[in-house]
Amino acid sequence: MSCKLVRSCVLLLLVIFLLPQSSLFGQNNNDDTLLVNREKVKWEALKSRTFAAHNEWFSKEMASIGYLPDASVYRTGFGDNFVFPKMDDLPPSTFILSGFKIVNASNEVKIVSYKADGPLFLYVTSIWAKRDNEWKTVFYQATKYK
Repeated sequence: MSCKLVRSCVLLLLVIFLLPQSSLFGQNNNDDTLLVNREKVKWEALKSRTFAAHNEWFSKEMASIGYLPDASVYRTGFGDNFVFPKMDDLPPSTFILSGFKIVNASNEVKIVSYKADGPLFLYVTSIWAKRDNEWKTVFYQATKYK
């Protein structure tokens, strides 16, 4: 193998391993970071019971299916304006979020998935869409595991 070919291969490997994966796949890190942080803020609101504090992040036609911290299932949205599940009677809950993955469905749609572990163990998916140049959640779904 020529020295020039070896150097080219090493350089290519360095580029692959040193560049953030998101830049290799054309993701917008600013938007990705914004959406991951918004997901985290939503879960932090379970601690303070202020979940409806960021209604502007949700589209009017949002649909949501998931679990409340007491393991009850809720479904909301689906043609109506999105209304948060009643959480006043639930104790504050803490979840640890991990494994964030973002899929760019288009320039205007991102799918954010991750795990939320706490009183329940959940796989979570949120679909965000740009509406009037602002990111809005249009769909949320959680599936229990374990």
